[in-house]
Amino acid sequence: MEFFYAVWYKLSLKLGLRKLMFPKGQNVSGLIFKGTADLTTLPIDEWAQNIISKADDLSRGVFSYFSYHKKTIPSKNDLAYIPNWLFNPFENVTYSQQKNIGPI
Repeated sequence: MEFFYAVWYKLSLKLGLRKLMFPKGQNVSGLIFKGTADLTTLPIDEWAQNIISKADDLSRGVFSYFSYHKKTIPSKNDLAYIPNWLFNPFENVTYSQQKNIGPI
C-alpha cells in the first residue's frame, strides 16, 4: 500500500496535480480537516516572548529539565557563559572528566 501511495505522490508532483489540489493561500479542507483556522488569531507575540525568555534563561545558565525543574549550571569561564556539562544540578556534584561513565 505504501508503494502505491509513493507512486501516486511522485506522479501527482510531476503532473502538477498537487498545485491544483492544494492551491497556495487556501485552507485545506476534507473529511478530517476543516478549513476554519484563521492564522491571524494565533498568539504569535506570546510565543515569541516565551521563546525569548527561554533563550535568556539559557544564556544565564538556567536550564529546564523535564519541562518542570529549573536548575542553574555554573560556568567554566568568567568572560563568556560556558556550561560545565559534568555538573549534576540535582545532587550538586561535579563529576571527574577523567572518570569513565562505565563499561558499555
